[in-house]
Amino acid sequence: MTPLNDGDVSDGIARVRVRFLAELLARHFRLIELRSQLIDLPLCVEVLKEIRQICHKIAGTAAMLGFPALGRSAAAIDDVINQIKVCPIAPDPALLDQIDRMILEMEKTQEKGDCT
Repeated sequence: MTPLNDGDVSDGIARVRVRFLAELLARHFRLIELRSQLIDLPLCVEVLKEIRQICHKIAGTAAMLGFPALGRSAAAIDDVINQIKVCPIAPDPALLDQIDRMILEMEKTQEKGDCT
């Protein structure tokens, strides 16, 4: 078996990064749709679950690929939704604000496409 060299690892990370950014675009649009559904009352627990799933996936990968701000934003939303024990009747304005910041961070990440 041939050992991996730094070039192989860099190429692998670059491929994962490209796939991450492509998936981020779809997740971005889906998060916008879900965010708009949060103003419909009563609040649907399924919407919160899907937002959490999107954020959880991004939080677990973003920092490793050079997008730490995006990872922190996603992790914050994941944590807030994880702490909800009983679905509220209306969304917390702070959660809506965090989601709005996450959407903006997703846009910035897509524009940059790198970690600068």
